Amino acid sequence: MAESAFLQSLIISQGNLSIFIERPISLVLTIIMLIPITINLVLTFKKMTKKERSLSKRFASG
Repeated sequence: MAESAFLQSLIISQGNLSIFIERPISLVLTIIMLIPITINLVLTFKKMTKKERSLSKRFASG
């Protein structure tokens, strides 16, 4: 349902993504939507780099 609404919005705006930030309420909702995605990406990246560091220490000492 959300995907079809997203696609419909893009069709109406002729592919222009600025429709999601033109009006203040759209901007606020877009930011609210992007915050958890950004947090998830940052935490995943930190977790990956932590694993890489522990693996490199393990191989360096062994």
